[in-house]
Amino acid sequence: TDGDIGGLVGYNDSTITGSYATGNVTGTRGTDSYVGGLVGDNNDTIDHSYATGNVNYGGTSADAGGLVGYNDGDISYAYSTGNLTGDSATTSAGSVGGLIGYNDGGYIDQVYSAARFYNKAAGTDGGLIGASVSTDPCTNAYWDITKSGAVTTRAGGGGLTTTRLQNGKLPKLFSSSDWLVTAGI
Repeated sequence: TDGDIGGLVGYNDSTITGSYATGNVTGTRGTDSYVGGLVGDNNDTIDHSYATGNVNYGGTSADAGGLVGYNDGDISYAYSTGNLTGDSATTSAGSVGGLIGYNDGGYIDQVYSAARFYNKAAGTDGGLIGASVSTDPCTNAYWDITKSGAVTTRAGGGGLTTTRLQNGKLPKLFSSSDWLVTAGI
């Protein structure tokens, strides 16, 4: 059966702002599951929010992301740092991304992911976004290429090394009024 599973909410059709989830999320609900560290299925706005828990996913066509499993809304000033682990025995043909599993639409700006991938199954993986059909902009968006492991494909954003992300300087075009940076963290 279908399932929307998130660390804060499973399905979002409103504005989420200034929110976070730190607990681990497990979603193995079968066909067309959306599993995210903060929101499983986002259809509105996520702003100034983050997820740090690990995301465990499984099922056929499971889309999983460190922040959002399936996105059709706007996301800004958000990040994810938890690990993504797929059950390779039950997961196939889904999209997995450090921030967003599958992006169907919406403006994405000032986001990053420092997620690590384990036990990837067949499907589409991306350091920031697993797969995207959106024509909306994805700007000022980065993922940690060192921590993400073997993930090299992407559907948006740019990869930076852990050293570059922890050097005490904000990534290009990140707003210093919204992000605090401390070297080495």
